[in-house]
Amino acid sequence: QPGGQPQLVPVPEFGRGPNLTLSADGRRLALWQPGGPTEVVIREVAPAESEAAQKVATGRPTWVVFSPDGRWLLLGEPAERQLRVVSAEPERLATVALAPSE
Repeated sequence: QPGGQPQLVPVPEFGRGPNLTLSADGRRLALWQPGGPTEVVIREVAPAESEAAQKVATGRPTWVVFSPDGRWLLLGEPAERQLRVVSAEPERLATVALAPSE
């Protein structure tokens, strides 16, 4: 919350320390290690939600930025000469009926 109390947000171990980017609304934080693991970890900043993390397979980006609405990540991979866009939304699970119910 802008103007609120600072909060500690647990982050995963990434060796020398991760790079960070904050979504425009301040609700989510993306962490990654250039040249390290091939994923970006997205965490909710709110204390009640900070234990859950989402991991997005990304390749090896050197920079990551959220879209203005926070729904997408733009990943820069200069070594591969690529820009990649991936969803930053948590995966939603649904129940699927295998047979019609009676």
